Amino acid sequence: MNIRKRTVCRLCDSPAVELVCPLKPTPIAEKYRRTREDAQQIPSVSLDMYRCTSCGHVQLLDLVDSSFLFDADYTYRSGQTKGIIEHFQKYAGDAWDRLGLKAGDLVAEVGSNDGTLLSEFKARGARVIGVDPASTIAQEAIARGVETITGFFTPEVAEQIKAKHGKAKLVVANNVFAHADDLQSIAYGISQLLAEDGVFMFEVSYVKDVLDHCLLGTIFHEHFSYHAVKPMQTFLRRYGMELFHVERNTIQGGSIIMSARAATSPHATDASLTEILAMEESTGLNSRSALEGFAEKLRKLEEQTIEFVRRVKKEGKTVAGFGAARSGTTLIAQLEIGDVIDCIFDDHPDKAGKYSAGFGIPVYKTSEIATRKPDYIIILAWVFAKKIIASNPAYTEGGGHWVTCVPELQITPA
Repeated sequence: MNIRKRTVCRLCDSPAVELVCPLKPTPIAEKYRRTREDAQQIPSVSLDMYRCTSCGHVQLLDLVDSSFLFDADYTYRSGQTKGIIEHFQKYAGDAWDRLGLKAGDLVAEVGSNDGTLLSEFKARGARVIGVDPASTIAQEAIARGVETITGFFTPEVAEQIKAKHGKAKLVVANNVFAHADDLQSIAYGISQLLAEDGVFMFEVSYVKDVLDHCLLGTIFHEHFSYHAVKPMQTFLRRYGMELFHVERNTIQGGSIIMSARAATSPHATDASLTEILAMEESTGLNSRSALEGFAEKLRKLEEQTIEFVRRVKKEGKTVAGFGAARSGTTLIAQLEIGDVIDCIFDDHPDKAGKYSAGFGIPVYKTSEIATRKPDYIIILAWVFAKKIIASNPAYTEGGGHWVTCVPELQITPA
């Protein structure tokens, strides 16, 4: 595994990057192991957040090699989350109607995972092609009928797709622009793959939601970038693409879908873009002070958690976690609760029966809640907190308490 540090901005190559939010080193998530000893060998790496003073882009500079992050053991699958499936159904339907797509058009996806999104376009009659580096998951997409190239998207892969399928009417990339280090190579490849009237449509975690709602759990090593619209507008122009539509969404705590047209595309810029750019300017979203405010929120959250842990230990209560999520690894590390949580409950087939990265916390199926009866369960899969509580009434009725940490520490029932 290779860990390196960038020295220039990922978008504009400026060396004027400044540390704005220092965070504690955190184990690399999604690396569950069959023994505690092996799990504890997964290293912790910096999650410090930097801001480019030239373009305003927020990013991580300490990078874990992508071939390690997205290897054969990678566990995230789009099709395993009902909320994501429903989101992709709407995403594909809206894109189909808004962009005037028709049967036979080519839709390509960068970072296509298990093919869930492309399946929606295929069902509408589009030709589809995906690219994803996680070999095991790419094979699952192929098995469901979604042609997939196993590997990272590059300009060479774009040429390969063009040679076989022609140019794409739509290129989609969901969270890929957060997960990739070499955005310049990807953007160039996309610009070469787009048809003259083509559109590049991508979704990323929106940095305003991260800052406003203290979404600590969205910060992990797969997420190299935390995007705003203004820096992205400037970046895409370098590759002949122009933003013309944006749409905010509540999925995963807050995301934004941006649409960029090829230089020759007829799609007109609409009010959504001008309005959000004005908002970013008026709120100082791309300023240093915005990130410093986020760091202060994290300090207060840590203080709340320390107070809770002290009380729990004094009372001799037991604590577990719920959700072996990528976000949970960050929460455990930043709030320093790795030695407090006895176990984590999760039914994921690639995680149950294993141990969490770095901390070596055992993961049990959720049926074990009734047997182990912890006094408190900290919800690590913070996005699904309400659903998790509603789906486990027996635990609550039996006197158990749920703890949510984002955006502030709350105990249910109080």
